[in-house]
Amino acid sequence: MLKTSQTEEDRVSEKRAESVSLEVLPSSGELSEVVVSSRSVTVEHRAMYEGPYRVLLVDDDRDVMEPWGRYLRRKGWEVHVAQSAMEALEWLDEAWCDVVVSDLLMPEVDGLSLLQKIRARDSEQAVVILTGYSTEERAIEAVKWGASGYLLKTSTMSDLSLTLDRVAEQSRLRVQNKRLAQELHTRNRQLEYQNRVISELYDVSIVPNTDTEGFLNTLCQRLRKILGVEALRISVFSSGLRLSAAAGYKALEWGANEPEMQVQQKQRVVTMEAEEVARHYPELMMRDVTFWGQPIRDSHQQFLGVLGMYFLNPETLQGLEKDLLALIAQKVGYMLGARLAEAELRESFQQHIEIAQFNEQLLLDFRMEEPRELELFRRTLDRMLSRRAGDRLPPYALVLREEGTRLRVTVFGRDAMQRVVVMAPLIPGPELSILFPARSGGVIFNQIGLPSDLHLSQLPPPPQELLRILGGHIANFVCCPLHAMTGSIGRLVLFNYGRPVQRTDAAILMSYSVTLGFQISIVREFLDRQRTQLVAMSKLAQLAEKRDDETGAHLRRISHYSRVLAEDLAAPYSPYQKQVDDLFIREIFDSSPLHDIGKVGIEDHILLKGGRLSEEEYEIMKTHTTIGAEVLEGVDFLKMAQLIALCHHERFDGKGYPQGLRGDDIPLAARIVTVADVYDAVTSVRVYRPRAFTHEEAKGMLLREYAKHFDPVVVDAFLRCEQLFVDLKERHGHVPTSAT
Repeated sequence: MLKTSQTEEDRVSEKRAESVSLEVLPSSGELSEVVVSSRSVTVEHRAMYEGPYRVLLVDDDRDVMEPWGRYLRRKGWEVHVAQSAMEALEWLDEAWCDVVVSDLLMPEVDGLSLLQKIRARDSEQAVVILTGYSTEERAIEAVKWGASGYLLKTSTMSDLSLTLDRVAEQSRLRVQNKRLAQELHTRNRQLEYQNRVISELYDVSIVPNTDTEGFLNTLCQRLRKILGVEALRISVFSSGLRLSAAAGYKALEWGANEPEMQVQQKQRVVTMEAEEVARHYPELMMRDVTFWGQPIRDSHQQFLGVLGMYFLNPETLQGLEKDLLALIAQKVGYMLGARLAEAELRESFQQHIEIAQFNEQLLLDFRMEEPRELELFRRTLDRMLSRRAGDRLPPYALVLREEGTRLRVTVFGRDAMQRVVVMAPLIPGPELSILFPARSGGVIFNQIGLPSDLHLSQLPPPPQELLRILGGHIANFVCCPLHAMTGSIGRLVLFNYGRPVQRTDAAILMSYSVTLGFQISIVREFLDRQRTQLVAMSKLAQLAEKRDDETGAHLRRISHYSRVLAEDLAAPYSPYQKQVDDLFIREIFDSSPLHDIGKVGIEDHILLKGGRLSEEEYEIMKTHTTIGAEVLEGVDFLKMAQLIALCHHERFDGKGYPQGLRGDDIPLAARIVTVADVYDAVTSVRVYRPRAFTHEEAKGMLLREYAKHFDPVVVDAFLRCEQLFVDLKERHGHVPTSAT
């Protein structure tokens, strides 16, 4: 019989621990059921076990085993005894131990055979062979077969303790390592699956779809394929949208979405059993479909919608990693958020285009400086106050403009030709805000006996200067607020109608004030954009400066040289007069510093090389023209800068680069900058030319290349302005007066 110190209760608990588990194989989204052996479960159980060492002593001679067993129990070991190899194998079928100690010579099945059977069942089981002197060679052979060691029967108790402690500790380490290896393998497979899912989602994210609904349909189809679910739906409840895309059951494509609505209301994960799902979708009554839904949020954690999945087999949902589903919901939220943001940006961009087109229709002169808003008011009031003849319209208007904390007041009136003009500015005072309150529906005021919104028998005293302009009195007025797209910007007041003011007068003024406020918004937006453009061009020019210390002063001189030439070419005697106006002059001054912006793409060992470039290096250097054009492409306010960057190395005779353009085919701005650039280059010290030309030498070079490299009309302009060139060179960088 098997001798053991283990209780029956311990046996029962161990058997319960040896249960069968399920593992999800993440392949094509399907679940595979894998029965794990009791030995694998035992490894898990053994790895978690932190009790005393367990030993199985196997020997048919109780006189040998009993003293060793008593000794080991005193040392804290849990000792089990078997009197034959078969009893040992039966015991190992139901239990486990850290180490088996087996006698080598036993009847029926000897120790070596027992070792082989144990190793065949569990390659990690530690076995120590017990032998006498006469069988020591066979014990060594047992070690070759996988035994963890051997002991002589004459060994002392101390030797026994040292050997078994070492073997038992190694055995537990092997079990723990095996468990960690299994966990690592499982985690690696999970990560591989997650990476594959994320890769699939990334493929969807880069699919070009112009509409959100098309993107959602593609995403649903791909997710259903990845996860292997029966059906899947994404519902969007954000940004004013209510979209839904589904893949799987047709019922979901047009059916109610109460499950998703519950997720939206609760803002957390919601699961539904088959009975509850069937209440919403009677078509699925017989399909035993369960639901899992999770909120999806963008990268700012703003709620966007719901990712809902429908499972035919509840075990499929149980087998899927909840962390994986949460990760998928997160990635879907980020993708959807980016797509919605892109759609909003596209819509906003379209609105800006429409505003710009409307801006052109207004025929406003945006090149004016401060009088711009006043001109808007003047034009609007001129149109408004002359809308019908004989209507006894008021001859005066007051405009209060709020600019931050400042208040500007301007009075408009009619001149002798009945045109509306600026009469005078006023120094603003607090009484103006009291006199002319702003209400959303407008305010009308009449003298005593006439209908009025202010219910005043007499107005508070207005400023004397205003009274003087208005002819000494205020008979009546209508006041309306001015609202730009950024909020209130002031008030508009019309004075002294030739009749009592009526509610229709307030309505008419209100409609004009709305249009006027919108126009002012356009003007102010244009001014802000213009300032932004100048800053952008300045920063781009500074980018070129960073590559070469000489370039900073060079860029400033190029701007001034180009402006001088353009101003001369705008004169009546110039054949280019019609092409050069104030806008052209301002743009060439701002754009010319960007002529060499493409050099940021040229490597330093070429750009900063001292001496002549090799043929190959020169070809690379020539690409700075096309690089610069590509950098500046697609930006309206950089269109002239792009042409200059591309064409400033073209020659008038067609021998330049990169396109070999000839004569007037070269943009005029590029022809001007070519002269300015070459003049400044030859009169400056460079890394490849230690000596700079004098002004006369540079002038002679321009004349030699007259109608060859340079446009003769531009060279003529240079000759008329050459003293200005010398002055600018002296001011922004020294030019040699004689050869050195």
